[in-house]
Amino acid sequence: MHRSSVNFLASEMYNEICRKADFRYLIRCALKNGPIKQGCIVFFRSHQDNDFTAADIRRIAEILPYLTHTLNAPVASQEAANDTESSEGLLICGGNGTIEYIYPQALILLHNAIGMPLNGTTLSDTCYRWAAPLLKALVSEARKLAGGKAGAVPVIERSNRYGRFVMRVWRMYAAAGNSPDLYTVSIRRYIPLTLQLLQNPEVQALPAREKQVCLLLSQGMEVKEVAQRIGITPNTAIAYTRALYQRLGINSRQELSPRLLKPAS
Repeated sequence: MHRSSVNFLASEMYNEICRKADFRYLIRCALKNGPIKQGCIVFFRSHQDNDFTAADIRRIAEILPYLTHTLNAPVASQEAANDTESSEGLLICGGNGTIEYIYPQALILLHNAIGMPLNGTTLSDTCYRWAAPLLKALVSEARKLAGGKAGAVPVIERSNRYGRFVMRVWRMYAAAGNSPDLYTVSIRRYIPLTLQLLQNPEVQALPAREKQVCLLLSQGMEVKEVAQRIGITPNTAIAYTRALYQRLGINSRQELSPRLLKPAS
């Protein structure tokens, strides 16, 4: 979608962000994988440049399939193949961690990534002082990971009781130079398999030992490994496993996670 300079210059996004970075012209392109929306990408040009031509727009359209392919690539860490992406948010911050612009979903995810619940104190802080230390550290870490390579987008991961957070940080550059020290931060939350299972009422209702066995088996462990991990004999682990399978109506370890992660009908 191409937005003319007139509409763009009257927008909130221009006044709050793009005017400071000398951006004037904008193209916003939706990224789709078939019927599934993947997000969007935005291209900017400065006051000193001409508006995007029809030829420019055609070239951008040609690269969109490749960008969609990149978005669908696996995340850097595959330590838990069954992690489920639950949400994503974007924000723009300065190099010192000061938030310049933040979407509501990103505000929630930022709380979670820091490991703090939403509360009246943080919600009433319109300057987001509570978030500055984390964002400043992220920007500093991203600079080191990028190693001075233009276009490098470092991937930074954090895990806590709210899930696994994959954060990408990249520098915003103005086309005409004199760029302000601004960074875009993408935050994606992934719910680890163990956390997904613990949220299942059937798992919560299991006896303590069966619950332990259930969680370890779902991670791909053999029965002998489960026995060693929790300090019981292999025969006892087999007995717990049989009781668990009978309770859930399954016959193998391969059926365990799909059975417990299946949405309620």
